[in-house]
Amino acid sequence: MVKFINVSQDYGTFRALHNLNFEIKEGSLLALLGPNGAGKSTTMSIMTGFRPPLEGEVFINGINIFEEPEKAKSFIGYLAEIPPLYPELTVREYLTFVGGVRGLSEEDALKRTKEVLILLHIEDREEALIKNLSKGLKQRVGIAQSILHYPKLLVLDEPTVGLEPAQLIEFRQLIRHLAIETNMTVVISTHIMSEASELCDEVIIINEGIKIFEGSKDTLLVQNEKGFTYELLVVRYSDELINHLKGIDKLLDVVKKEDILYISALEDISEIIVEETIKFGAGVKTISPVVTSLEKVFLNLTIDKNK
Repeated sequence: MVKFINVSQDYGTFRALHNLNFEIKEGSLLALLGPNGAGKSTTMSIMTGFRPPLEGEVFINGINIFEEPEKAKSFIGYLAEIPPLYPELTVREYLTFVGGVRGLSEEDALKRTKEVLILLHIEDREEALIKNLSKGLKQRVGIAQSILHYPKLLVLDEPTVGLEPAQLIEFRQLIRHLAIETNMTVVISTHIMSEASELCDEVIIINEGIKIFEGSKDTLLVQNEKGFTYELLVVRYSDELINHLKGIDKLLDVVKKEDILYISALEDISEIIVEETIKFGAGVKTISPVVTSLEKVFLNLTIDKNK
């Protein structure tokens, strides 16, 4: 659904993005993570076609967004950190206006407005003035305008800033519901680790304009400051087995605690560890990753690397 090829961006003498390459598969629920100033907003601006890159290409659903902008942008729904609402309009007036801007006929815009209001459970606020809505309801209206035209890609930039805890829970449930019901690809830019952990299945981490991780959340969560850590329970353990395992390429360390071997590695080499253990003549009862928190991994990959 989204493909960045060698994308770089400068602001004067400051390079905000460095040769960024990644792909976002159709149907993904992906978190774009990074500390403040990492390049998330620049990446989102380029992804949605607001800002052309200094170098590189960006494809949305296979279409170059800067060569065929109207066609590519027709697949995109976008919600900025501050929803672009007109407070003096009613919810219905605002959404039918957005539908017209998106190229829908008056009849189709009204029909689609009613559909998205039902989908977002705010059909009873159709005639309410936007200025009188709570922040949580304004956020829902913002989402409504972003999906009015049936986009394949929904891009949300820091969507939960300022929401109360109860509103946060509602919002996360809503986004997951939308992704499942409409099969949209959803990209969320955030620095809130709990939000990314609970909501998204795929993760891209950017730090100082450089991509430092791309993959599934499950893969990310078995990483620590050394890479990957496994718990290995073996049959017929011996000290010689540890020395044998330490010779595996990409393996960093083996530590025995009681009956368990804790193995650190640079990459996911669990299959190789099992093969070498069996080859040595020991049996494998279990091997499992040691799962850490998304926040800890994020800090290890960003802040700790800057020291």
